[in-house]
Amino acid sequence: MLKLLVFVSLVYVAYSCKCQTQTTKEAYCRAEWVSHLKVKVRVSKQPLPAGSTRKGLNNLKYGVEHVHVYKKPANMSQLPDEIFTPSESPACGLIIEAGTEYLLAGSFNGGSLYTVLCGQVLPDNRSEDQFENVLQWKKVPADFDKTLQAIKMREQHKAPTFTKYSRILPGDEQIHENILVNAPIAGPPCATVTTVWENLKRTVALNPDADFLGDQTRGEYVFKTYSEVMKLATVSGAATNYLGIQHGARAGLAGIHTTNYEIAMWGLVSQGISLVPLYHNSKDDVICEIIGSCNLELIFCDSLERLKDFATKKAEGKIDSVKTLILLNGALSEENNNAAEELKILDFEQFLKLGRENYVEPNPPNTNDVYIICHTSGTTGRPKGVQLTHQNLLAAMAGLYTQWCMPPHHFTFSTKDTYFSFLSLAHIYEHLMQSFMIYVGGRVGIYRGDAKLLILDIQKLRPTMISLVPRILNKLYDQIHSNIAKAPFLAKKDFRCREKVTPAVHDFTRIAFGCPLFEGYGQTECGAAGTLNIPGDLTGGTHVGAPAPWAQVKLIDVPEMGYMASEDRGEGWLHTGDIGEWLPDGRLRIVDRKNALFKLAQGDFVSAEAIENILGLSALVNQVFVTGLSTRSFLVGVAVVDLEALRAEIKKSNDIEAQNALETEDSGEFLQKEPVRRFVTHHLAQFGKSKGLQTIETIRRVFLTTEELTAESGLLTPTLKIRRQPCREKFAEQIHDMYEAEMEL
Repeated sequence: MLKLLVFVSLVYVAYSCKCQTQTTKEAYCRAEWVSHLKVKVRVSKQPLPAGSTRKGLNNLKYGVEHVHVYKKPANMSQLPDEIFTPSESPACGLIIEAGTEYLLAGSFNGGSLYTVLCGQVLPDNRSEDQFENVLQWKKVPADFDKTLQAIKMREQHKAPTFTKYSRILPGDEQIHENILVNAPIAGPPCATVTTVWENLKRTVALNPDADFLGDQTRGEYVFKTYSEVMKLATVSGAATNYLGIQHGARAGLAGIHTTNYEIAMWGLVSQGISLVPLYHNSKDDVICEIIGSCNLELIFCDSLERLKDFATKKAEGKIDSVKTLILLNGALSEENNNAAEELKILDFEQFLKLGRENYVEPNPPNTNDVYIICHTSGTTGRPKGVQLTHQNLLAAMAGLYTQWCMPPHHFTFSTKDTYFSFLSLAHIYEHLMQSFMIYVGGRVGIYRGDAKLLILDIQKLRPTMISLVPRILNKLYDQIHSNIAKAPFLAKKDFRCREKVTPAVHDFTRIAFGCPLFEGYGQTECGAAGTLNIPGDLTGGTHVGAPAPWAQVKLIDVPEMGYMASEDRGEGWLHTGDIGEWLPDGRLRIVDRKNALFKLAQGDFVSAEAIENILGLSALVNQVFVTGLSTRSFLVGVAVVDLEALRAEIKKSNDIEAQNALETEDSGEFLQKEPVRRFVTHHLAQFGKSKGLQTIETIRRVFLTTEELTAESGLLTPTLKIRRQPCREKFAEQIHDMYEAEMEL
């Protein structure tokens, strides 16, 4: 059914003469032939050639001489010296002059060549409403041959099929490494890039006028070039140096990042100062603890509200080390400038003025200097600072480049590529991806920070690469399928969920957006990722790939849970706290987090996180927290419901008692009605069963609420993972009551 719908869409595009914007690569790949040719003669309307399947159309026929054929149908030694064009529509009927050379492309049908409006291999900036659907050869860009050569190379070097995705080193520890490298790599192919600062300098030298950073602080995406960012960064670095924050020191960056945030960040890097990013949604006590432990004297703030909050904390004696606050976006009023003597406050323009008036050359870092102190998300306790050097980050970045852009894979990136910066720069994952885009010369468009505008931001920017966390993909999948559920049967059938949920989300995302989807696994301590899917692997969602090119991975015993690996002391290794297993082909599957497994009274272990990921896809709930006790034989949970969806589902059900509860207007009272709780419990049980959950994984009792679990309330980490102990404490009374009460499914 999906093929039929796509076919109808393509026919509409071709014969209505309304072209959709395509890149040169897309047009080339879709065309069956591409040729630089000279038109010798035009013949008037001709009947269709014998054997043609295009019934009911007359055609214009041209005699041509092929100067250079870029692409031809398989098994053809040369292209025919005649081409046809549809003439039923004035727009679609090509008016080609004899004696003129053109670049044409099209389809091959019934032994004949056709060229139509939407089949042309045109420059990427070609207007989509252009009726002149041919390109004279004299107007073809000079680099066209080079562009097509790169495209053809990518076509010829499709991702190979692997039977083994990692190799096992000799010894009883069963250490796994990436098969694409001889040993874990330590840096990028360009030997002059040994620090993050040198990575930026290299691209500034290669592409000074290419777009680099852009945001929407002025309503639309406005970009600064690589050279512009470099100049502002060195001025920012000079200002930092003037304020007494110098090589080897640390400085904080707080809030949602913008172009100014990143300029300030690069200014710190230019002077060899370590970054200490602060999550915008961390709790106050956590922020104060980080500032104190890192002895921060300078903090850049994204907003006036955040700056005032820090000034208040300074006055209260909570962040004594802080001496200077810089407002990154907006200007300070005279009132806000009148700070206490022990606290200097400047807006970004005032700060840059200091740098211009007191300019010093960059004092760049060394490869083993600390680039950043990232604080872990704290699912099991207080956040802990992780020091990562420039070499740490570059090794991970080089691994991405090796896995994507070097043989046997040939992904091509350039200044035309755009990365959508969605994640916080307090997340090492975001630093990794931006470092990669800088290395290949792409541009970075920054997210506004409002989840409701996420799709709009993506539509405006039109990125070629984006990094997301699983919760966002799951939410997007849920929203789309919720809308599909309201559509006619035909539409529902095309997007039906199959097999297990996680692979379904993975496949849906890959197919819906028409691009590769890579899944990685790792932690802050290992530079964001320790494993990564290989290009061409379409089995995502069932595993997290093989060891990354910069990593070694092994499993050790968890005897109390019955997980056995091999004899191992574990010294010198990062212990992730996750339970995993090696697949026969050398890819890693994560079973669960060690502290997210519950042992119930009957002795069975269940995975809370896996259950939450599945139930969270139900249209009736926004979030689910699952917990259990070793003294009880079943699980209970807290469900943050979609009130509107729940009422609608009850209304169309046959549950009379739940329908009677609809008369209750107060949402809190409505959700605590026993028939409503029973309705949701039954729904989640049936939903989970349909997705493969076992009976022991069923939530037997549930507490309903509309209050979201948030990082601000301390119930989620800044990276949106559930913090189990705080959730248990928050809902302790409800959990106790659920275990004491009786609820039949």
